[in-house]
Amino acid sequence: MDTQQKLSTFANQIRYVFTLNREDVYRED
Repeated sequence: MDTQQKLSTFANQIRYVFTLNREDVYRED
């Protein structure tokens, strides 16, 4: 269960960062 929770948190962080990066790319473009 602990591993699954860590994976979920990690995935949320990845999605959050990925969204920010996408916004940055669109802004620069």
